[in-house]
Amino acid sequence: MNRANENNSYANCLITLLKKHHVWPLIKVKKFKGRSDIVLLHNSYIRNNVDNFKELYEQCRSVVLDFTLERNNNVVVTYANSIPERIDYNTFIASSYSVEDKVYEAYDGTIITVYHYKDEWYFGTSSCPDANSSKFSHPTKTHGNMLDEILFKYFKQHITTEAVFALTPEEFSAKLRSLFVQHLDPELAYEFIIVHHENKHIIDYTGILGENYMEMFHANTKHRNSLIESDIIASIIPSLMELGVKYPMPFQNIQEGYAHIQTNPYSYGLIVKKNIADKVNVKLYKISTDAINYREETDPCHPNVWMNILSVYMKNKTSYTIKDYIANYNPNLNLPLDNNGQKIDPTYLVHTIISTIKDSLYAYYRATTTYYPNYNRYKMNKDMDKQFPPVIQYHLAQLRNLQVNTYKTKMITLANVYHYICQCNDINNIKTLIQFFATNPINEMLPRTSMCFAIMTSLIS
Repeated sequence: MNRANENNSYANCLITLLKKHHVWPLIKVKKFKGRSDIVLLHNSYIRNNVDNFKELYEQCRSVVLDFTLERNNNVVVTYANSIPERIDYNTFIASSYSVEDKVYEAYDGTIITVYHYKDEWYFGTSSCPDANSSKFSHPTKTHGNMLDEILFKYFKQHITTEAVFALTPEEFSAKLRSLFVQHLDPELAYEFIIVHHENKHIIDYTGILGENYMEMFHANTKHRNSLIESDIIASIIPSLMELGVKYPMPFQNIQEGYAHIQTNPYSYGLIVKKNIADKVNVKLYKISTDAINYREETDPCHPNVWMNILSVYMKNKTSYTIKDYIANYNPNLNLPLDNNGQKIDPTYLVHTIISTIKDSLYAYYRATTTYYPNYNRYKMNKDMDKQFPPVIQYHLAQLRNLQVNTYKTKMITLANVYHYICQCNDINNIKTLIQFFATNPINEMLPRTSMCFAIMTSLIS
């Protein structure tokens, strides 16, 4: 594909459209390697600042689109109901409980999506088209690698020792997955949860699954054409069970399930499946213990501790600060040193960086934008705006959108910009800004501030 065609690809056109309507990066687009006709559309799982497009946001939790299909029939497969809404047990009982709800054990792992399309089986995650490109807890091993390790555990009796050494890693992976999909139906789409000792999030299952555990749970099956979900217990695949694939533990009712998670230290919580009005779609809820809820609220669980520190700062909670996070989860954290060999306080480091970004974006906004509150309109200095790099142009455009939709009565303030940085962006957006300012320091940046950017960039890289 030449450069011009690449810029006009379906994926890039969709990204441009999402940016134009200010829903990116809350809704993101991922490209498929070697395929320009299909894309993955997924949301950021953050429910802040989505009121203006909430229905679209919910529908785009994870959906694969094919733009070569006829209009309004572009959905290849959707996993829109695959991301559960967290809810407190008492709140659920009071507001949402039904005796028809299906209740299962929840597992702390990564969902692998498996579906067949145009003569090819795809293995992805809810936010990545290819599981081989998806990783989180491990610095180098992908979720695709972990899936293959689990499959080898299940299928090692079907592969000769000679084949193990004769095949390249890519060929070996393809062999394992071809054995696996022989047990699957191309007319169905599947979700499997991989639970792996190198993919720990909240729960360490060593106590019940053993050292170096690696297991896979079949969590969901749906019909590709109708998108109707099947009951997982009615969808058990006996041949996979014989190989070792597991299924979620079902409960008779929510009360039985809640009693179980309260007494089981290895329980991640409950998944409640609720049929909604049309009897076709399913809404998922996740109910956990107070201890699990606290951990998920306070520990971002990123493998890079400084990304966690940045995330905690961005939540901007007076009741839970960077110092609290370090005391709870990293009491022996090695602090960075300044140019004089003195330790730098993490809160000072992050606050200096975010405040500098805030001041800079505010100055750029004031220089390029005139706002008329009586008419709720703004005028942009296009000549000045286009002098900024794309990353700055993007954030200025987002601020202008907030200006006419949220801050209508007067010109945006420094406090508004600070709120935008911390509450309206994901962690990767802020990481990109930090890296930008580290390599493109503003003229008035003090040497110590410049040093903070350099240090933080190295810490989060």
